[in-house]
Amino acid sequence: MSKWSKKYFTALMLFGFLSPALVNAGVTSVSGTTNYGQVTIGQSKTTTFTIKNIGSQNVRLDSHWFSGSTEFSKVGGTCGFNTTSGWTLKRGKSCTVLIKYAPQVAGAVSGKFTFGYYLGSGWTWEENSISYTGTGANPVVVNPTPTPTPTPTPVPATGWLNVVGNKIVNANGQTVILKGVNIADPEHLNLKTWERPGVSARSVANLATDTYKAKVIRLPILPGDPAYPNEGFFSATNGWDKYFNNHIAPLVTELTNKGIYVIIDLHYVSNYDTLYSKVEAFWKYMAPKFANNPYVIYEMFNEPIYPDNWSTWRTTIAQPIANLIRSYAPNNLLLVGGPYWSSHIAGAATDPVLGKNIVYVAHVYANQTISMWDSRYGAVADKYPLFITEWGFESGGTEGGDITYGQNFETWMRNRGLSWTVWSFDILWGPRMFNSDWTLKPGPGGMGVFVRDLLAQ
Repeated sequence: MSKWSKKYFTALMLFGFLSPALVNAGVTSVSGTTNYGQVTIGQSKTTTFTIKNIGSQNVRLDSHWFSGSTEFSKVGGTCGFNTTSGWTLKRGKSCTVLIKYAPQVAGAVSGKFTFGYYLGSGWTWEENSISYTGTGANPVVVNPTPTPTPTPTPVPATGWLNVVGNKIVNANGQTVILKGVNIADPEHLNLKTWERPGVSARSVANLATDTYKAKVIRLPILPGDPAYPNEGFFSATNGWDKYFNNHIAPLVTELTNKGIYVIIDLHYVSNYDTLYSKVEAFWKYMAPKFANNPYVIYEMFNEPIYPDNWSTWRTTIAQPIANLIRSYAPNNLLLVGGPYWSSHIAGAATDPVLGKNIVYVAHVYANQTISMWDSRYGAVADKYPLFITEWGFESGGTEGGDITYGQNFETWMRNRGLSWTVWSFDILWGPRMFNSDWTLKPGPGGMGVFVRDLLAQ
């Protein structure tokens, strides 16, 4: 700097809104950094800088420019810049410059705002600048708290339900959307006290309905395993009447007496090509039991796996079992899944199971991406009612997923007006709503609090 400019130097000081910029007296350079912090892409943050003339002469602000990141821009302020005659900032006075940071990409960036001016009435040129940084952040996709679809308006479900088009309706023709939970196998809840101390099938179901407001309870009835001959519906020692009278009848009576719908689910997770006789025997026994109870829904087969062919499934199991159930129970809603763990049901759109009050079933977990939901289930849901009898998430758990999956999938179900039962209202069978002490698993990795809030709606 010339001796003249040192003698007649008019110092300029900038003060950042977030953190003050530092100016060394006697020089025109500005040191220090103003940090805009983290700003989400698509949003912006504006900081006000104050330019003050603390010298003994007026200065003529002439021009300004930016260097570094192009995501910073001047958006206002009281300082004037005029490249022809200059804009006078009188001694002792201040003006402001507003600089906006609007990130376009994620990551840290930096830039510098520089302005030039003349001292007094002469043509001695000076410059000052301020450096700043900011960090662009990708937006976090969090859907708003789900709200019920306004059209059609879900109404309290009472009494017999029927299928009209792709809707479930009550006796008045109003659309009904059922929301509830799966509990564990009732026999396990009642007898395996070392697994779930202090509870029973009735206490767990009543917790779901009375405290958490579930309107439908799905009862997974395990058929049994030869390795455990004393368990399951087909057990020679504890099955059939003993299973029904001890674990099903009292629970169904208590729930349906207070207007809760109950799904009787034959909970096979198996290839189906050798199981017709077992499925037939189960429904010959079970279908007449609740044929006159409007609050009982039948789900014929939880998750058939292979052969992975809709036509084979429909002709060998689904249609003959539907006909069988209808011969005993002509009015109860009948839920029908499909091959490949009830995820390949698209064939029903053109080759449906014939009969009254047929509702199709899908099981959807986080391994099925958003793009699969409409491709696998959309054509069916456009023509027939679709009931999601299993869905859920638990980071690190059985089916994985987190609250982002849960929010997106619940939105998809809500937009289509689908009924659902989450899997599961339990401390062991995952994905689980509860920790081992029956406290709700919170998000983003646990679905307990999330599902509680959905049921409360």
